[in-house]
Amino acid sequence: MKEMADIQTRLKTAMLALLDEKHFEQITVTDLCAKAKTSRVTFYTYYDDKYALLDDYFAEMQAVATARFDALQALNNPFYNLHRLGIFFTPSPRFADLLLVTGPVTYAMHEPLL
Repeated sequence: MKEMADIQTRLKTAMLALLDEKHFEQITVTDLCAKAKTSRVTFYTYYDDKYALLDDYFAEMQAVATARFDALQALNNPFYNLHRLGIFFTPSPRFADLLLVTGPVTYAMHEPLL
């Protein structure tokens, strides 16, 4: 699995490097493989063509951007900020109205909230 991710990363990096040198239309699969130090057979194991590679790259960048956006949105949520400080409000007084956690948060601490 790690090798697969490594090969795909190398191919994406090669695509970006080649885009600095020439237009997308001029880039060939052979160019990509040479730059990524892999074979055409390996390329076609993961991608149908150079357009699929570019689509995969954009999908990855979209996922990263979405995750970063979600993280920024969470910072605007006051309950999220309390959670980061280790403060948990519980649904029942028998679990305590406020719990201050000074160590690592465990699943057992989350259980009363579920």
